[in-house]
Amino acid sequence: IVETFTEEIVPMAIPMVESLMAAFKTYSEMTGTDGESDDDAAFSASQTLDTIALLVEAAQERQDILTAMEPHVTTLCFGILENDREDYIDNAVEILSFMTYYPNTLLPNMWATCGPLLRQMKLRIQTDFEYLDQIAGPIVSFITKDPATFVAASYKNIGLVDWVVEIASLALQKGMGGNNGSDSGDSDAECRACMTVLNTLLVEVPGAMQAYLPHLLEHFSNRLLGAADVRQMPVVSADGLDKQRESVSLRVKLCETLCACLFNDTATTLGVLASAPGISERVFQILFASLGDFKRPSEKRLL
Repeated sequence: IVETFTEEIVPMAIPMVESLMAAFKTYSEMTGTDGESDDDAAFSASQTLDTIALLVEAAQERQDILTAMEPHVTTLCFGILENDREDYIDNAVEILSFMTYYPNTLLPNMWATCGPLLRQMKLRIQTDFEYLDQIAGPIVSFITKDPATFVAASYKNIGLVDWVVEIASLALQKGMGGNNGSDSGDSDAECRACMTVLNTLLVEVPGAMQAYLPHLLEHFSNRLLGAADVRQMPVVSADGLDKQRESVSLRVKLCETLCACLFNDTATTLGVLASAPGISERVFQILFASLGDFKRPSEKRLL
């Protein structure tokens, strides 16, 4: 109905969101006779969140509606993320993706959800959950729309920048030498999502990451050299082809990270790399050899 009658429904979006939030609370708290969550009710609760996401998307041209909707959406999504309501986190992320993208500027209350999003990203790296690409989306919007506030903000007494650096470090280490027992293709995909967030931060706050670069470049070099080595595997099966494709895309993403580090602080980045001549030579060899794989506009722009 929302998709079919968008123009008619958008003016009623606020009371509809309020009603849907009440329905979500009712359905999500229902339990079966065994005291466990009721599957049918949980499905209905998820559908109410899907409808809220549709309403936000439908109101994308109405800044006044988005502004009025924001306090309700922030309260809803913050509660889901902060309380680790796993059945509904993906829905909350979708709503926040729209609410951080469509408004012309970030609405102030939305910042309450940025820290919880970063915590969920870290949690999913540690527990092999999926959906990192989707979580990265709204975090990138926070960084690009207001980098100064992002750098100054904190969550649980830890700066948001420190959260990003820790997430990137975990992602860079995951899958190296069989760490955490993760599948290499999965860890490559996770690493790419996390590097997208890191690269965005490095580009948006030039000169502000100097203290973090030595730590990041150490993990980055290890992972880049590992990704380059994986690329040389002989392709003997469809599974091997998939792994090779994953490593190529990861290698390009890591080369983007090198470019982003150089953009953020050229002197510090070159100084750190120069302290390990053998490694730095290989890193730049891989970068120059990878130039032909830079296909997307965002990759070429970094170059």
